[in-house]
Amino acid sequence: MKNDPEKQSDDIDYEDLRDHVFDGIQEYDKKLPNWWLMTFYGTIVFSIGYWFFYHTSGVGLSPEDKFALQQERTAEYARATGVEQVTSELLFELANDETLVAAGRTAYASSCAACHGPDLEGGIGSALRNGEWIHGSDPMEIRRVILDGVSEAGMPPWRQALGERSVNEVTAFILSVNPSLAPDEGEQ
Repeated sequence: MKNDPEKQSDDIDYEDLRDHVFDGIQEYDKKLPNWWLMTFYGTIVFSIGYWFFYHTSGVGLSPEDKFALQQERTAEYARATGVEQVTSELLFELANDETLVAAGRTAYASSCAACHGPDLEGGIGSALRNGEWIHGSDPMEIRRVILDGVSEAGMPPWRQALGERSVNEVTAFILSVNPSLAPDEGEQ
């Protein structure tokens, strides 16, 4: 019979009990399971290795260093594609970045190709391929025309619709297909 209290009391090995009694409770003197001990010791070894790798040796980046590096990369990307201090030189550099040029090509196709043609050959708007630049051929002038538009010519401002980042990408795309606009090596 499994629930017999007399039989259960006979199964208890009183040698495994500790000598002290606390609040009338006496506890067994049993070892912890090996899986639990290995997990505990493994955690200790891992924490020592983690501390050494990330905080002492300088091999791994600490979370603070990773965060600072990510902020630096984000700020660099914002400078390259965003609003901060855009210059003609920066726009020429962007024209050499294939990822940004591809993004500019996509934005051009959706917003500009209807007037300037899918191959920049012109149409309603003027040609944008090695032709005569009516409003200036400097990268900053091209960017300004895209941003603010030309009301006399019927070109709308694209600042609100595209945003300055996409305008920079479109400018980079236009510069990439017009290598004659690049400054001579002696001018730089």
